Amino acid sequence: MSTLDDPLPWVRTVAARLAISTWRRTRNRVRAQSRHGPQADLPELSADQVAGGGTA
Repeated sequence: MSTLDDPLPWVRTVAARLAISTWRRTRNRVRAQSRHGPQADLPELSADQVAGGGTA
């Protein structure tokens, strides 16, 4: 129970885990983009599509 008196180790552990998680997500995103290339350009919306309100 003495470890509950000092929150610093817990804060350091959580901060390290968050940093590692962020780094992994960024690394995986960069790998996926290099593997699949940039997103294809989508055609621009016409004035009819924007003004129509998108009926479904």
